[in-house]
Amino acid sequence: MAMLKQFSVRDCHQRSITALGFNTARREFLTGFEDGMIKWWDLDSGHLSQSAAEHSGMVTQILYWTETKLVFSSSNDGTLIVWTSGAVVLDKIRISNFVDTFQDYDDSLQIKKLTCLPETNHVIGSTRNQMIVWKYHNAGCVTILHAKHPLECLSYTGKKLLLLFTGDSSGIVVKWKRNDLSPFTYSKESYNMEDTRPERRGLRSLLQKQVTEQNKRPQSRIQRPGTAGILRNGIILNNQRLPTTRTKFCGYTKSLFTDEMDLLVMATENGDIFLWEFDDSVTGPVHEDTFLLDDEQHLKILMKENSPNTEESGGLINKHLAGFTCKKVLAGHFKAVTALAVVGKEHGFSTVYLLSGGWDRRLCLWDLLTCTLIETFCRPELDNWSEQREIACDGVIMDMCYCPKRQEFAYSSSNGNIYIRHFGAVSSEMTLVDILRGHEAEVTSVVWHNLKDKWITGSEDGTIRIWSEEGAQCERILHTKGVVMCICIDQINGCMVAGVQDTIRVYDPESLLQVQSNVGHTDLIRSIVHIPEMKQYASISWDRTVRLWKAYYKANNPYSSNA
Repeated sequence: MAMLKQFSVRDCHQRSITALGFNTARREFLTGFEDGMIKWWDLDSGHLSQSAAEHSGMVTQILYWTETKLVFSSSNDGTLIVWTSGAVVLDKIRISNFVDTFQDYDDSLQIKKLTCLPETNHVIGSTRNQMIVWKYHNAGCVTILHAKHPLECLSYTGKKLLLLFTGDSSGIVVKWKRNDLSPFTYSKESYNMEDTRPERRGLRSLLQKQVTEQNKRPQSRIQRPGTAGILRNGIILNNQRLPTTRTKFCGYTKSLFTDEMDLLVMATENGDIFLWEFDDSVTGPVHEDTFLLDDEQHLKILMKENSPNTEESGGLINKHLAGFTCKKVLAGHFKAVTALAVVGKEHGFSTVYLLSGGWDRRLCLWDLLTCTLIETFCRPELDNWSEQREIACDGVIMDMCYCPKRQEFAYSSSNGNIYIRHFGAVSSEMTLVDILRGHEAEVTSVVWHNLKDKWITGSEDGTIRIWSEEGAQCERILHTKGVVMCICIDQINGCMVAGVQDTIRVYDPESLLQVQSNVGHTDLIRSIVHIPEMKQYASISWDRTVRLWKAYYKANNPYSSNA
């Protein structure tokens, strides 16, 4: 036999060897052990060169990536560690954060071994005495991010770095940043409303004490179920909201991010609007095209940039990676704010406006540059003051959207109507254009389809309606067979992406046929955004998760030239 024994290493560790690997660039072989220890050995002499104990559980596999000259180790503690030369940890990734199937098992059923069958899209795993088989599904969830409380609102920016922002029912905003070495994992920073001491602006800024009832969210027809995961059997309507012990601070209800000002606008249950901004004290160059690449290209570039031999490894540091603070609060509403829309300078105005509406049925117009209240909408037909003078509609305002093409804004109501008005800086310019009638329940979402030049609305009545550009005629009705919680428009192919109870349904804008369905959430979906830079949809739910999905790809896309 041509194989000759070169040497042996006796008693290399007090625990059993569970994984073997190698590093051809440094002529080393590696051993992983049952207690999480990894050791590096010289391939010619067998001498121990390095050792590290970064894993807290059994090392299950060690792999070497030739192109990047990096070593990867995995463990049943749920982590993947990236190693550079000299046993230096480049990154530590908690892989169980996005493999949701594995999290459904209790601690006694830890995954010991995994193997992949790329030919059939299967993954086979084993526990101590069990075999489990998974199969890849193209419409399945790409990434799962876990929060501590039910999530209410979602927004994002892809201007320089890809960041997601979520607000929950307890007053916590989380900034999620995609990790440089993995397109499937995110780091997060949490900011509590209680830790802020912002300056208050607006009509209510001088009030020293608010009425207790104003701190309570008004009763909605859709209330959070007592337990998650019951929506397969039907949605709970008209339930009493669960009692809460929170008295001082309220949760977030709506959010948006304005790239023009690098500002996160977060509305709350008690009528306040928080303005979160980045810390300008830390800045640096950012690759403008970094997040315009697909995941594989992006990963290769970031691997190169983070290589120990790269001189510009700090090139991605800027203010978006530094602090995040709330300096001002806009206090103009007396009840929950549930509708926001930004009108920026790119639309031909001299400043950046914010429109807000909510449960007090009032419309407020703010100047975001000066953080001042410009106007509270008043009905011009009522000359004398009355309680109805500042009421913008018969029901509470549920959602809002601005149309730059027509310089109009639309807001939906709990009475089933959608109101369209001209945009202006004073009430006299906010003339009523149309009232869209036809929904039989609360209109939860209104969006402008900029690729088809039409208003799209969704309702509790289980329908999505498409309205004619001119006039108030309903052109098409799409029956979703479930409560429509939110809608966004795919900016690449024009599809309508709807959160229907706990399921994402994607509809073709021409045929109105469902072309994709994403299942995974176990409670009501509260918001969906399309991230064209990633070719993904992001959704949040009362099940306390953020989930990212592959966006629907439409061959021969008629809107591709406009995207």
